Amino acid sequence: MTTVAVQEFDPPIDLTHCGKVVVTLTSNEVTPVMASMRLVAEGGIEELGADVLGMKQAPQEALEFSIPVTAKPLLVRAIRISFQRPYLNPDQNVHIAVEQFTLAPRGR
Repeated sequence: MTTVAVQEFDPPIDLTHCGKVVVTLTSNEVTPVMASMRLVAEGGIEELGADVLGMKQAPQEALEFSIPVTAKPLLVRAIRISFQRPYLNPDQNVHIAVEQFTLAPRGR
C-alpha cells in the first residue's frame, strides 16, 4: 500500500535555480520506509528519485532529493511524495508526517 503526501502551489513556484529539496519527516515506523519524490511541473512530471528512511531509528529525519538542471523554467504546481514499506507489512499504510520542505539553491 502506498501513502502519499502532496503540497500544491497556486501559483506555481519556479525551481529552475533550486539544486535540491530537503524534506523533514517525523515517523514512529520501526522498519525502513521507501520515499519517492515527484515534482508536478507545467511541462510534465519530474522524477527526483527515492530514498530510505527509518534506518537510523530516529523520530525525525531529513531526506534530500536533487533537482535536475533544466534549460527551460521549472514551474512546479505540486510536490508529491510516496511512501511504501518495501520489506515488512507492504500492505499497511505508513504512519508519517511531513514537517517541512527546504529549497536549497544550486551549489550548496
